[in-house]
Amino acid sequence: MFHSLFLKAVVCASFTLASAGSGNDDDVDTASWLDTLPIEDDRRCTEMSHGFPFASARTLVAECFELHGRTDDALRWARAECADPLVHNAPSMSRAGRVIGRCHAARGEHSLSAAAFDASIGLARTGRYLVSTLLSVRARAVAGRGAPVGGGAGGGQWTEAEGREQVSAAVGQM
Repeated sequence: MFHSLFLKAVVCASFTLASAGSGNDDDVDTASWLDTLPIEDDRRCTEMSHGFPFASARTLVAECFELHGRTDDALRWARAECADPLVHNAPSMSRAGRVIGRCHAARGEHSLSAAAFDASIGLARTGRYLVSTLLSVRARAVAGRGAPVGGGAGGGQWTEAEGREQVSAAVGQM
C-alpha cells in the first residue's frame, strides 16, 4: 500500500518532532535517517496522505531539518512540497510555508520570511483552515520579534502590536 521509504519518513519524523524539547538525550539518531533520504521530489516520499491529512512526509521531514538547524535542507524540502503540481493538500502546503518563513527569518531574510508567511496565511484562509490560519499568523508574529519592520531593506515583518492584533483576529474567527 505505502512505500517503505514513505513510512520510514513519516514514522521517524513523527517520533523526532514528538520528542523535541523533551530533554531526552537519547535522540532517535535523527541525523542518520535524515542523511539517508533521497532527493526531496522523489515520488516515494509523496504518497497520498490517507492517514496524515495535515502534513505530508515531505513537510514533516522539512520540519525535522529545521529542528536540527539544517535550514538549506529544510527550505529545499518545504519548497518541493509547495511547488509540486500533484500536491493538493492545502494544510500541508500551509505548514510547509511556515517552515519556509521560519527558515528565512532564521537566516535574517525577513522580507522573504514575511512573504512566505503571507502565502501560508492566504492558503489557510482560502481553505478556511482556522487552526492553520492561527498557526501561520502566530508564526509570523513570533518571527517578526526583533526583526526590521515594514517594507524596507530586510524588513516586512509586523510590529509587535500588529502581530498581537493579527493573532487576536485569527482567534476571533474560531
